[in-house]
Amino acid sequence: MYRILRQEIQRLFTDSPNYSLQRSQAVHGRIIRHIMYLIDDVISASLLTAEKDTTFEHYQSAWPVTLNALDSLNKFRWTIEQHPLENKSYAQELEMHVKMIQRRLGQISMISHQTPPIWPIEKLMQTFQEIQFHNQDENKLKEELYLYSIQISDTIFQFFDLIINDIADDLAITGPNITACAIDFSHNKQT
Repeated sequence: MYRILRQEIQRLFTDSPNYSLQRSQAVHGRIIRHIMYLIDDVISASLLTAEKDTTFEHYQSAWPVTLNALDSLNKFRWTIEQHPLENKSYAQELEMHVKMIQRRLGQISMISHQTPPIWPIEKLMQTFQEIQFHNQDENKLKEELYLYSIQISDTIFQFFDLIINDIADDLAITGPNITACAIDFSHNKQT
């Protein structure tokens, strides 16, 4: 899995200048999901090895909610590009995905032992409602929506970090050697 991740990241570095915004979002999303599964593998194995059953159950209750939030983010991004912009339901469809993400983040905040700030969840809808859907160039609108989706992504990961913090005090996790996963740029220059 780490070797595949390394290959994906190398491909991203070499090919990304040629990507459209939509393609870039898709590739980054795939790599992030791959990283998330690696994080899940390491955490789950460490919790089970350390026989931290209660902490494992706590973590497992947040994991699917986090994945569901990421799925909603993917649907939001899909809607940006694929839903007909001239359709009156365009903004409504996007808003539905934002509301779903807000609910998922609310679920994570209830599961977490940390005291999460509520304002990032509220700010998502506030920022969405400030986007001008009418009388705006289509490309500018899509770019603004993609930039907004980065804010959504950041918020999801801030809330996932709450769950990671919940288990951090209870378990020492030995991660993989980062240098083993580092990209060899000198190799890329020779090919």
